Amino acid sequence: MASILKVDELRGIASAGDITITSTGGAATFTLNDCLPACWARINHDIATISDSVGVSSFTDTTTGQGQVFFTNSMVGATSYATAVDSQNELANNDACNYTLAEATASYKYYTIENNTFRDKGNVSTFVIGEIA
Repeated sequence: MASILKVDELRGIASAGDITITSTGGAATFTLNDCLPACWARINHDIATISDSVGVSSFTDTTTGQGQVFFTNSMVGATSYATAVDSQNELANNDACNYTLAEATASYKYYTIENNTFRDKGNVSTFVIGEIA
């Protein structure tokens, strides 16, 4: 028979935010905080708005094809998290790439490029995994 665990809140014993998870093989451990998304956002860069988000306080359209995402809560360090950015290809027969740069504890910048040109995209999805301060 399968077990069902129903709880409203999880807290570590030594520290409220530290819940250790052991890998399937039992050789490695990591904390739950390090594995959950710190934030995510769906951005319409064409009109410089956030369609929906969690853990994101705001977005700035810095210039064509470049935006900056600001966290609701800062990260532990500028290099203590990983970002991902994806956008829909909008031109036929194109080469597209999305990447992040200029990561900081309170925000990060992302770029969207098609056919070697910075381009605003109507549908940009991004998320961050890492430890919130």
